[in-house]
Amino acid sequence: MMSPFGYCLNASTIRGTPVLQQIEVARAAGYGAIELWFADVDAHVAAGGSHAAIRRALDAAALELPTMIYLGGWFECEDAAWPGKRDECVRRLTEAAALGARRVIAGPPPGRCDVR
Repeated sequence: MMSPFGYCLNASTIRGTPVLQQIEVARAAGYGAIELWFADVDAHVAAGGSHAAIRRALDAAALELPTMIYLGGWFECEDAAWPGKRDECVRRLTEAAALGARRVIAGPPPGRCDVR
């Protein structure tokens, strides 16, 4: 298990690179973990890839997946749109768990937001 203070490659530093290549870069650079973005995973799946292939690549590279990034729009979502946003969040959390992530980054809204 990864140390709480281990090094992790935040894949935002190489965004635009296909997710399987991001994993290979992290392995080659000597990282013990990588933080993947949902958008990059989505692009992989949309191009015909699978979550199972990502999990296999992580295992083959001996990389932990401590977190995935990010759940956006959940806090400031209008009431009428909330059911769809909730479904998206559930899908993302399920996806993260299937890939082995222990945490998901849930970003705050931009600017000010009514907390009521």
